[in-house]
Amino acid sequence: MSLEPEQLQSLFVFSLAVHDLGKFARAFQSLAEPDLPELVTPDSSLAYGTQEWPHHSEAGRLFFSGLFSRASSSRKVCKPGVGSN
Repeated sequence: MSLEPEQLQSLFVFSLAVHDLGKFARAFQSLAEPDLPELVTPDSSLAYGTQEWPHHSEAGRLFFSGLFSRASSSRKVCKPGVGSN
């Protein structure tokens, strides 16, 4: 996959912007048990790091593999780790 510098910059900024979005998920929020009545009560039925609620690194891998598979089907994109020689 080759990117122009402007495209890489846009992708990097986008990645920074969405980096912490998963922290708003109830599954992630349920990891903490704060003693603050004004917050949403943690839900122990939401098991973070499972297939239903994957760890954020696994969720990111799934997201980007889906994104790249759609991109490669619409145009020629080199698979990661494969040379284009």
